[in-house]
Order: sequence, then C-alpha cells, then structure tokens
Amino acid sequence: MDQAYIHDGYTKTVYIAAMEGQYPAVHFEYRAMLSQDRAAIMRKISVYGDARKEETLAAATIAEYVTAWDITKTGGEDVEVSTSETLRLAPVLMTKIWRIIIGSDSPDADPDATELEDEHNAEEDLKAILEDTTPEALDAKN
Repeated sequence: MDQAYIHDGYTKTVYIAAMEGQYPAVHFEYRAMLSQDRAAIMRKISVYGDARKEETLAAATIAEYVTAWDITKTGGEDVEVSTSETLRLAPVLMTKIWRIIIGSDSPDADPDATELEDEHNAEEDLKAILEDTTPEALDAKN
C-alpha cells in the first residue's frame, strides 16, 4: 500500500519488470527516503562535476536504502547490497532502482501479487496506520 506519510523504519517491497536484453525481473525492499535526505543527496551530486563520483554516490545511496533484493550473479550467487556491487548492476537497472528510491519513478505492478496478498497487506497497513506504527513493528509485537 502506498503511504503519504513515512513512519520511522517503514520499508516497501517493490517489483521492477524485466527489460529484455538488459536485466531480469527484480524484487527489492527499501527504506523510504525523506525529502530532506533527498535534497541533500541531490545537491551533493549536482556539485560534484565528476560523473564517476556522482554514480558512486548514487550507488552508495542505493546500498544505504535497499535492505534486500533478489539480484543474482550469472552462477546464481546472491549479489550483496553494497556500493561496489551496485556499481556493477546493468546501468538501466541501477538508474531505475535509484529513481524509485528517491521517489521520482514508480515500481512496476508485480504480476505475482495476488488479490488476497494485496488485501492482507492493505489490512496490515491500515492497522499500522491506525496504531501510528509500521507493519514491521506490528509483526515484531505479534
């Protein structure tokens, strides 16, 4: 469920559809970015004047905000969520993840999500909103 207010510790699990010839479908979980953080990061990127430094800061930001993903290497080994590994992602995939994290792009609709899962998630999200907490905090209490 989309939320206009970002609670501390709030995470979202999202889906990026495969792009033929570029990358497979990806699921990832990330902490939502606050507007002040976004502004500070964007300002820093704008003053670098060095494309490599800009991309490295974007990769570091992704590594800081992404808590998990299902990206694997050719042999099936999991790709660690880190700055150095993020820099090795397909460029269009890294850009898509970046744009989702900073809030300038939306994830794709997950074709594997069922109406039942959506309904369950909506119910949990509503309960968390009414209790002014996060779904994760509610799970921890139960």
